[in-house]
Amino acid sequence: MILERDLGLEISRATLDGWVLKVGELLIPMVAAMRRELIRGSYIQADEGILQTDGYAAYDQIGGPRMVHAACWAHARRRFFEAVQLNPRDPVANPIVAWMDELFAVDADARRRQIDLPGRHALRQERARPLLDEIRGKIEAAQSIALPASALSKACHYTLTLWRKLTRFLEYPELELSTNLAESYVYGPGYWDFDISLLKNVRISDRFRLQFSSSAPKLSTMLTL
Repeated sequence: MILERDLGLEISRATLDGWVLKVGELLIPMVAAMRRELIRGSYIQADEGILQTDGYAAYDQIGGPRMVHAACWAHARRRFFEAVQLNPRDPVANPIVAWMDELFAVDADARRRQIDLPGRHALRQERARPLLDEIRGKIEAAQSIALPASALSKACHYTLTLWRKLTRFLEYPELELSTNLAESYVYGPGYWDFDISLLKNVRISDRFRLQFSSSAPKLSTMLTL
C-alpha cells in the first residue's frame, strides 16, 4: 500500500473494502449517465483510439488493431527512483532519474507558457526527442552492468520493454507523459479528474479517453468535453 510505504500508515483490509464499496455506490449515477449517452448514439466504437496505461500486460488485450497503446513515464521513472532509494548514491540510477525529470520539464515548460497542443508537439520534437536518445542510451548501458535480480535491472527491463509505447507521445500531441492525470489531477480545459462533487454536472460526449493504472486504487475517467 502506498500509504503504508510512504507514510507508515497501516489501514485494515475491512476499512479498505468499505471504501471500495462506498465508491462503487457513488459511481452509479456516473455509470448510468455514460450508459444513457452511449446507447443514444448510432453506434458504439471501442476498438480504436488511444489507451494509456502502466505496463500491466493485460491491457494489451484491450481494443482492436487500430487501438494505439501508450505507456506511462511516471511508472518508468518510479522504478529507477526505487533503485535510488535503495542506494541514494547510485551513480547509474541517479542520472537516469535526472534525465527523466528533464523530459517532464519540457511539458512543464509548455504548461507554464500555456502553449497549445500543436506548439507542445513542436517543442517535444525539438527538446524531448534528443532527451529520449540520451535516456535510452543510459538505460541500455545500465542494463549491461546491472545485476539481473537488482532493482536497477528490473527498471531497465521494464522501460526498454515499453519503449515503443513510452515514445508514442512524439506521434500524438494529445498524449500526456504519464497517467498521473488520471491518478491524481488533470491539467487543462476539457478534462476532469473524477470528483464526487462533479457528478451533478457530468456530461458525457461522444468521444472519451480512459487512462488506467493497475497499481492505483483510485478510479479516474478522463472525459473529452
